[in-house]
Amino acid sequence: MAESTSVTLAEFTELLSARAGVRITPEQVGAYTTFEELGVDSLALLGVIPVLERSRQILLPTDAESVETVNDFLDLVNNTAQKAG
Repeated sequence: MAESTSVTLAEFTELLSARAGVRITPEQVGAYTTFEELGVDSLALLGVIPVLERSRQILLPTDAESVETVNDFLDLVNNTAQKAG
């Protein structure tokens, strides 16, 4: 069974930490915090995308890994999940 559609910042930072090998907490993320500022590269983000797609039963746009800020990425995921639900 799929999880709730909405991805929280806490859940996302936990997934990202596991993939990036860098400890990231929600407190480190501001409105305009970029993945680069957190020390996260596009490969780590590419590792998170399929996990989110499977758990939310969604398909993110092919350029999702090019989103620069954490909040913009979460908006993309949650908007895609909302439209699919």
